[in-house]
Amino acid sequence: MADEADEKGANDEAKPSDASEGEGKSKKKGSKRAIVISIILIVDIAFMAGIAFFIVRAIRGDDPAVIAMKEEQESARKKMEMISNMGTVLEAPMKFTVNIAGGEEPHYLKCEVQLEWDGVNHLELAAELEKRMAKVKDIIIKILSARTMNDILTAEGKEIIRTNIVKDINAILPKEKGELTNAYFTEFLIQ
Repeated sequence: MADEADEKGANDEAKPSDASEGEGKSKKKGSKRAIVISIILIVDIAFMAGIAFFIVRAIRGDDPAVIAMKEEQESARKKMEMISNMGTVLEAPMKFTVNIAGGEEPHYLKCEVQLEWDGVNHLELAAELEKRMAKVKDIIIKILSARTMNDILTAEGKEIIRTNIVKDINAILPKEKGELTNAYFTEFLIQ
């Protein structure tokens, strides 16, 4: 019996050490499970946040400020493209010498004006301008001679003259043949 008691005691001693080993394995398995569950939860939360972001964006649409900025950039790009692309022009600039309106002393403006249009899409506009060249020159002379010295000396004044030339000449051209896009001063001398 004593032997049995010794064996029992030995078994009792072995059991706690086996229990601690089993407990260590159980803790390792538990910590691995916790890590895996944590990773799955983080990935799931990130996935849900991504889906929510796209749903909210689709429902709300783009930000009006972003849309306005994109439209402004596109407008600036088109304007720059239009400026950098050269259209069709007259064979030679038209030369003008006119009296400047107002003032105590007589002043003269000597300039050359070149007209530009989209020659790719409006091939017939050159012929229409040639047919109406007397009217075209008359329009330009009236616009130039109606300006005062102060109008002509500023950059804004010159821009207004160019804009008026294009607008007034386009008014006499048939729309289906095209229209002018710009007028340029190739010479501008005030005396």
